[in-house]
Formats: sequence, C-alpha cells, structure tokens
Amino acid sequence: MDFGMEEIPLLINPIFFSLGFLEIRWYSLMYFVGFGLVLFFVLRGYKKQREDKVFLKDRENILFWMFLFGLVGGRLGYVFFYDLSFFTLHPQRIFSPFDSEGAYVGISGMSFYGGVTGASLALLFLCWKKNISVWKISDRIVLYLPIALFFGRIGNFLNGELYGRKTDIFWGMDFGDGILRHPSQLYEAFFEGILLYFVLFFAKKRIESKGVLTAIFFIGYGTLRFFVEFFRQPDVQIGYVFYGLSLGQILSIIMGVIGFLFLFFLKKKERNFSLKTLIKKALDRVRKSC
Repeated sequence: MDFGMEEIPLLINPIFFSLGFLEIRWYSLMYFVGFGLVLFFVLRGYKKQREDKVFLKDRENILFWMFLFGLVGGRLGYVFFYDLSFFTLHPQRIFSPFDSEGAYVGISGMSFYGGVTGASLALLFLCWKKNISVWKISDRIVLYLPIALFFGRIGNFLNGELYGRKTDIFWGMDFGDGILRHPSQLYEAFFEGILLYFVLFFAKKRIESKGVLTAIFFIGYGTLRFFVEFFRQPDVQIGYVFYGLSLGQILSIIMGVIGFLFLFFLKKKERNFSLKTLIKKALDRVRKSC
C-alpha cells in the first residue's frame, strides 16, 4: 500500500520502547537527548578553557539544578498556563503517571516558558550564593539551548502532538483526525532550533559584552515562536486568548520584552555597549554575504 507525505505521521509509532505498563515515548527520549547534548557542549567549552576546577565543579552543580528546576518548572508551567482547571480537579496528576483509578497513563504536558522560568530561578539563586557571574554562564547555555529545542520539537512531531492548523499546501499532514495540517513541529524545529542557533553563533563571534547573547536568545526565541504560532493549532482547552493571538504568542511577546529589557540594562551598565552599533554590524555582514 502506497503512502503519501500527508500520511507520514500515521506511520510513526510514538512509543520508542515498552516493558509491561512502562512506556518510553520518542518525545521523552528526544527531550533527554537534547538536554544531554547541551550539557556536553557547555561543559566541554569550560574544560577547553582550562578554567579553575572548583569553578568548573560549581558550574556542573548549577547545570544539574537548572535542568531539574527546568523540568519541574516546565511541568508546573503547563499546569498553570494551559490546563489549570483540569489539574485543580485532579492535583495528583501533576506529577503522578497514574490516574485516580490506579491505571498507568503517563505524564504529558510541558511548557517551555515554565521551564525557562524554573531554570532561570535556579541559575540566579545559585550564582548569587556562589558569587559567580550569571551572564557568563547564561551566555554559554543559551548558545547551545537551540539544540535541545530542535530535538524537543522533533519529539513533538514523532509523538503526533502540537500539530499545526488546517492547510491545503502539498506538504500538509494528517495527524490522526483526517485533516491536513501544517507540520508546525518541524517549522519550530527549524526556526527555534537551527535558525536560532546560527543567529546566536553569528552574534557570539562579534559580541564581547556579557549578557548580550542571553538577551538575543530571549528576543530571538520570542520573535520566532510568535511567528510560528500562526501555523500552530492552539490548545483546544484554551483556543485564542486575545485578539486572535494564542497563549503561546502572548508568552512570546513577554519573553521578547524581557530580552529588550536585558539589553537596556546592559547598555546602562556598560558604556561601551551600543545596540545601534551591534545592529549596524549585523546588517553590514548580511550585505557583504549577499
């Protein structure tokens, strides 16, 4: 039997491995692969610089707690942002993989913005406690964070979730409801993963001021996520929340604004930093490459 592009999601088994009631889905696997690679590249960068072992150990601890708080924050963010009414009635389902009758149903639902909030709080507290530069660590982490975003969105696609809105384009796909939709997970994998990584890599080569790379990540992710959300189907329990905008777009705007506030703060702190000069250099580089 021949299958077209539109039926690709129907051919994918979202379960990577199962043993009895225990199921490991592609999404979970991609999640840990992505963050594992981020951890590897971040720590490799510190070791290449041969920094003091004590500080390197501190950073290893900070990365561990950021990952842990990122997971918890991602889950709580989904609970409060996307489905509070359900979890108010079923609070045990926030972290329990079993329903009220004891049947294994797994844990699903993570919020990127909740994860960023949890990881950021862990970073701020630990850097304050250990007297380590927040910007220096955050700049290195955000440089590789698009890798995790890429694998996470691929996991969404393999899991057949967070698909796009209806479409009649030839690459539209059926995610199980008989309707052709944008494969928005793949759009996000490209824009939030590949494109954002190259933007940050380009900026890193030309920026010396601490914290600017973090600000660019916030602005870049917020902008790209806002754009891709026009192709993504809003969560059914929420729909559109404000003048046709989804909740993801509202949160994207907030993230972008925070990024610009970072730039404003850094500009005030460092007299040699100029956003105007940074943009001019970037435009000059684009002109030369065209």
